[in-house]
Amino acid sequence: MKPLYGLNSPGILLPLIASALAVNCYAESHLISDVIQSSGTGAITLADETALGATVAERMQRLESLRLEHNGKLVFAVDINEAASGTEKAETQAVAIKSAVLTVTINGDSFSYSQYTTRTKYLLAEGNQSAAERSLYYTLLGRTGSSQITGSVSSIAADFDATLSFPLDIDISNASEVTLNIELLKTNGKLGDPELFYDYSNGFEDMAIVDSVDARFLDLEAAGVAEAPGVFDLREEDPAFTQDGYSNEWYAWTAYPSADTYYLVGYEDLFPNLGDYDFNDLIVAYRVEYGVDKYSEISKLRGEAVLVTRGATYNHDWHLRINAPGMSGEISESMFPPTADGLPGADISEPYFVNRQRTFSGNLDLQAFKDTKTIFAPATGCSFTNTEKDCEAVDKFVQGPKYTFSVALDQGVTFSNAEQPPFDPYLFVHRERADGSTFAYEIHLPDKRLAGDRTSNGYQASNNTNDNFTDDNGYPFAMIFSTDWLPLIEGHNISRGYSEFIPFVESSGTRYQDWYLNKDMQSIYDTKEADNSNKWHW
Repeated sequence: MKPLYGLNSPGILLPLIASALAVNCYAESHLISDVIQSSGTGAITLADETALGATVAERMQRLESLRLEHNGKLVFAVDINEAASGTEKAETQAVAIKSAVLTVTINGDSFSYSQYTTRTKYLLAEGNQSAAERSLYYTLLGRTGSSQITGSVSSIAADFDATLSFPLDIDISNASEVTLNIELLKTNGKLGDPELFYDYSNGFEDMAIVDSVDARFLDLEAAGVAEAPGVFDLREEDPAFTQDGYSNEWYAWTAYPSADTYYLVGYEDLFPNLGDYDFNDLIVAYRVEYGVDKYSEISKLRGEAVLVTRGATYNHDWHLRINAPGMSGEISESMFPPTADGLPGADISEPYFVNRQRTFSGNLDLQAFKDTKTIFAPATGCSFTNTEKDCEAVDKFVQGPKYTFSVALDQGVTFSNAEQPPFDPYLFVHRERADGSTFAYEIHLPDKRLAGDRTSNGYQASNNTNDNFTDDNGYPFAMIFSTDWLPLIEGHNISRGYSEFIPFVESSGTRYQDWYLNKDMQSIYDTKEADNSNKWHW
């Protein structure tokens, strides 16, 4: 009788076992000698990788085993080696991919595959593009050093960060060459974050080709993802990643000016007269974050502001305005008084508030600080707050109150329709005429206009007769400074403390762009601690 070659027949079972053992033996992770160069490009020629086998035929068979193990994909691992400066730091570093093409050559015919995936994406502007021209790019994130998970982890899983996957629908066991050409995205770093975070800046990125165990480990560990200032985590695209309860509703936060810096805005409140032009009548530190959803629209906003100096006789309200047509949603706001430990006080009362909520429709106009004369009074023996040389001692510095906000929009807004940084921080000044009557007016940055909807937002109407926020010589009444800028002593004209400021303004900002680095400390009120941190920072 002829033997029956059914499923339980040794004639079928033994070849199946041998094939499985061969695949498991060949499907192992291997370090690749080629790298992504510091120029941001890489040409990975796998036929030359001796780590994959002694001959080209052996190397291609090993690649085919890896493709089969990944259900028709080749998966590469990348070790991110970026400069740990700014928002890129040891805990989180990143690059973005402009293009990647996998080319397979079989019997003289070439097959190109330009569809690829990584675990993460983000909206970025290339080269000299503006923020409004941001597009989605796949990104690679990681951290300095080895995996934080110890135990039986392979050396590649321990030392690498992110995966790059290519669907491949052909058998490559008989290929003569498999080549990966990759180009990283050169981002427009002048925009700050997120572009600065995703630039490539330090050197080469190591590569490996990985088996399913290592790929799964790297994707689940997601080195650097949680700490990144902005990232779209694509876990829900793969059902395998939903096991940890990851929500389908997620947001990536992009911070302006960056994840750990602030804009400083200073005002001259004698508008339309320049006054002493020391830009310390009110100085406010503020930052804003846009929360972008998986549809690439801004769906949430959040931010904070802190009062820094008040060298004024007049009273003010300070507003942060973010213009975008058709917005509506719910605002949650808090304003905390300073305490000795820098934390919100336990018994907060008016004019401070916690969790004040309201709805809005139209442009977002946040009255962050009302009645600055009351909430930011000078220290005992001082006439002004944080501007007088004789009041520069530690016990005379007044910690300003802190305002925070978060906004949930009813409908997402595209980047092209949203207000671009530094947004519209404006001062509302209260003054008294000689006859005892009062009037009030707005002071905006030079390229902004009056808030025409103040009354509809429940605020006092403006008495502005002039909405050109520069004088006849082009000098502004409100100006944005960097976090490292130090304010002027009361009555010291800004040109006295910063000799290159006037030439900077007169050149329309084309010359002396680092004017704030050349300062005369005799005219400066030092708001820095001994460790160079800011005294005003909560």
